Amino acid sequence: MDRSAVTARRTAPAALVACGDDLMGRSDWKSAQAHYKRLLDQYPGDGLAARARTGAKKATLSIELAGVRNLLAPGTGAQPQGFRFHHLCDVP
Repeated sequence: MDRSAVTARRTAPAALVACGDDLMGRSDWKSAQAHYKRLLDQYPGDGLAARARTGAKKATLSIELAGVRNLLAPGTGAQPQGFRFHHLCDVP
C-alpha cells in the first residue's frame, strides 16, 4: 500500500499537467484551470508547479477573453445606448 501511495505522489503532478494541457488544447479552459490549480494546491513544491502556474494563467485569460467575446458578439445588445464608435480621423 505504501509503494502505491509513493507512486501516486510521484506521477500525479505529471498527470495533472498533462490533463490540463490536453484540456487547454480542446478549449475546455475551466477544466484545465481546475487541473492546474489542483497540482498547485496539492504539490506546490513540485518541479511542474511553474508550468501549472503558467497553464492556470493562460486558462484564466482564455476564460476572460471568451467572456469579452461573448459580450461583443453581434446581436447581444451589448453596445450601450447612445454609444458610437469614433473614427480615428474624427475631431473630438
